[in-house]
Amino acid sequence: MGEDLTVRLSAPLAGVRVIGHTPSPRAQRRAQAGPGPQGAPAAAQMQQELDREKAELARARQALTEALSQFDRHREQLLREAENQLLDLAVEIARKVLMQEIQAERHQIEPIVTEALQNLPARQQVVVHLNPRDLARCEIAGKADDAENAESIRFVADPSVSPAQCVLETPEGTVDSNVDTHLQAISEALKQPE
Repeated sequence: MGEDLTVRLSAPLAGVRVIGHTPSPRAQRRAQAGPGPQGAPAAAQMQQELDREKAELARARQALTEALSQFDRHREQLLREAENQLLDLAVEIARKVLMQEIQAERHQIEPIVTEALQNLPARQQVVVHLNPRDLARCEIAGKADDAENAESIRFVADPSVSPAQCVLETPEGTVDSNVDTHLQAISEALKQPE
């Protein structure tokens, strides 16, 4: 072991001895060298070394701060990606559940038709294409036979239209209202930053 080192402190710690401590090589060289170059006292040399160590600590602190900042940015990016993946999964689950309901014919066609008609810019000539089974169940189609609506809305059975789908044919173009389109719109709205 090294020499015994006595450290003198003010009371109540006076006389505490550190046993087995060996000074570092740098401290040993400093003790042997005595006063620094050009007569500079040992205190000045110690101050310079202290300043160097402070500068090293400042650089280490800056590097740690930058690393922490990068970590935070990476963590935020991972959280956004995970959130988007969860939203995609939720929408896919909703789509599968809705498709099961549609296949079992437990869906209501009226809200789909009503919403599609409400999204048209103005009252105009509209041909509503529905799956034949949906048309048979659609109460709105029966009400369209009255004199006021018969001129502007006409319902057509179209086997190419899927169940729970509504295709509106207008003079300006065609509007397709289906489950996938609605789910896609919901997904995009949920992913928009607040």
